[in-house]
Amino acid sequence: MGCGRAELTVSPHPIAHLYKCPALRESCGLCLKADPRFECGWCVAERRCSLRPHCPADSPASWMHAHHGSSRCADPKILKLSPETGPRQGGTRLTIMGENLGLRFEDVRLGVRVGKVLCSPVESEYISAEQRNSREIRCLTPPGQSPGSAPIIININRAQLTNPEVKYNYTEDPTILKIDPEWSINRWGRPNLP
Repeated sequence: MGCGRAELTVSPHPIAHLYKCPALRESCGLCLKADPRFECGWCVAERRCSLRPHCPADSPASWMHAHHGSSRCADPKILKLSPETGPRQGGTRLTIMGENLGLRFEDVRLGVRVGKVLCSPVESEYISAEQRNSREIRCLTPPGQSPGSAPIIININRAQLTNPEVKYNYTEDPTILKIDPEWSINRWGRPNLP
């Protein structure tokens, strides 16, 4: 190089990443789970995903980024349960669907309850915000005290969440009164009698 000239080498196959923070990131949880290299964060005042310079609020707490350890999404919601009923003996695999139900499994590991009893979350079936628009927590229901409805309670970082319109209903455990027919044919062609 001489006389102020510089050489520039350009790859024959350049790669460019184009990314718009609000695209497909309509909730706080989805926004904070975005790839960190794009620097997206949640603008609290405008309730949207954006870059820091595009969030007009003045206070530092008005914009959240996943790298800030204290970033917690506000306004979590429990939207729906599946199934809505199960036996009083417990053991039903319950799916709780909602928004902003923690950013990772650790946020809900010990915080899901049916009534006042722990509903053990299933880590391998935890659906993060990155995988779906709504969050899903799956847990195995505990035994119920009696038939009837019980509220779903989720504690996320010392904040308690419940939705009075969404309840799990315990049904009376089934009782077998009669088996009909009382006998059948075994594999050798002989009747099986009681």
